[in-house]
Amino acid sequence: MGPEGYALPDLVDGALRFPCPEFRFFVKDHEDLVEERAREAYGERADEVLARLRAHPPREPDYTSVLLHDTGWAILRSGWDREALYLLLDYGSNEPWHCHRDGLGFSIFGYGRQLATDCGHAGSYECERSKRWYKETISHNLVMIDGMSQRKVTDGRCDRFVTARTCDFIDAEHDGYRYLGAYCRRKITFVKPTYFIVTDNVTEKMCQTTGFHECEWLCHFAPGELTINEESGTVHTNHPDANLLLVPARPESLAVRQDRGWTVTVEGEADDAPYIGYGREGDPPVDYEVVLFPYRGEAVPRVSVEPLRTAEGAKGLRVVTPAGTDFYLEALKGDTYLDLDAKTRLREYGEFRFDGEMALVREQGGKVRLMLLVGGTTLARRGNELARCTGELSWAEVVFTDGGASVTGEFSGRLAVALPGGGLLETRGR
Repeated sequence: MGPEGYALPDLVDGALRFPCPEFRFFVKDHEDLVEERAREAYGERADEVLARLRAHPPREPDYTSVLLHDTGWAILRSGWDREALYLLLDYGSNEPWHCHRDGLGFSIFGYGRQLATDCGHAGSYECERSKRWYKETISHNLVMIDGMSQRKVTDGRCDRFVTARTCDFIDAEHDGYRYLGAYCRRKITFVKPTYFIVTDNVTEKMCQTTGFHECEWLCHFAPGELTINEESGTVHTNHPDANLLLVPARPESLAVRQDRGWTVTVEGEADDAPYIGYGREGDPPVDYEVVLFPYRGEAVPRVSVEPLRTAEGAKGLRVVTPAGTDFYLEALKGDTYLDLDAKTRLREYGEFRFDGEMALVREQGGKVRLMLLVGGTTLARRGNELARCTGELSWAEVVFTDGGASVTGEFSGRLAVALPGGGLLETRGR
């Protein structure tokens, strides 16, 4: 949302005030600036302050993705280098002052470029462009309903956050469209270190039914040209260094719209930044499933997204990328999907059966290589159990190797996992 190094002065001040290996890591390439700021801010104490900081060898943080409850932000990150992929999600509550109407809006960075942009803010908060564009829902990456902005005061919350070695998952909702009788839930799965699955559900509360809505799934980009395939619904940017590919499920039911608006860039404000809207309309629930695939260079990767046959209250995807085939299984939430047996019933997802909140299964060369389970007790495929937990399962990650498998997670009881070559791996939780 600003020029290169926009946050650097704050990082320098933080490192000088609170010296630690992590802060030193973020300013290690800016020693001249650190010394200049120390002498400006601390005068005669500058040498003491600098010595205190330099006593800490630079060390990158020992975590990547994180949920920041107090701010209402979540960060899904693959690493700390400039080439890393990361997504910022603003799920928190808005207050009535300077806040933008952007509940569940995200930005994506990767390979040294901002790929899905937050338009930022330029000029005074009192100028017409601020009031009509920058602070309004239309300028953010989220689902807009009936062409209207979210309420200025919005309640948002995160219901589930999981960060594992191979995947991150967040489930959040907000009530910014309560005045229209609609409620928005967004789930994001980061399949590390490659791509993101974003699913959205627009539902209504019991006794607050409002009927027909026109929804639009928005995504903004840096200035440049987009390539849009009307038939497949795919969209990609066209930069020489790094780009973003959008692949929606069920494109036949979407209307793709392209427009241009204002954004803040390294050079300043630009008025020709492209954005797209995936239009979908009807009585709630209105759903979206979009894969966002960052990539280096100009060669567009082959990525396909196919919906799985599911029972009511569930959605599933088959995502094919250069890394393999991923199966995404999700249980839907909200009054629209009210199911008294939801926690005990195996739902159908094509050839899979699962009773949890979310699962991701990666297949390579006809063999399962990865499973991430969030909630539930049982995951089965073609009548064969892939995993079963006898206790409470918050989440579990299973990574298969030629010689067996490794299991991490938060669960109680016994977790039994079927090995690709036959046999079971049994692990006990807390």
